[in-house]
Amino acid sequence: MGGYTVAFWKFRIKTRPLEKKLIVHGEGGSLLFDCSKQAGFTLVEVLIATAIFLLIALSLSALFINSYRTIGLAGNRGTFVAEAQQEMERAIADDTYQTDELVREDEYEIVLFGRVFTGTLVSIEKQYSENRRVHYLTFVAE
Repeated sequence: MGGYTVAFWKFRIKTRPLEKKLIVHGEGGSLLFDCSKQAGFTLVEVLIATAIFLLIALSLSALFINSYRTIGLAGNRGTFVAEAQQEMERAIADDTYQTDELVREDEYEIVLFGRVFTGTLVSIEKQYSENRRVHYLTFVAE
């Protein structure tokens, strides 16, 4: 009877379609494989797994998009905070320095622990987004 030779082993394959079994006869003996149990996943299982994967992927993508937007806003805020701080330092160093965002209130008084301090109140407000602003307020004593 004919067979196949692979890597020095001679074997013969026989199938029994009604029993769904695979028999491999070789020189050292025979192997019987039971093919009646289905191997793999059904279409319904694959579709459910795909739907779950898509839900997880979409929720994570929404999280990444929101994080990216928040990081952009934080970067804008950092830039405007640095600019406002520079303007505040220039306003404190130079009494004549003036911009549109800068407001000075001369002859301002603060009472702390029963003592009265007079000076100038310097305020800078910069808008870095539609409804977000950076506001610096400093009291410069005389």
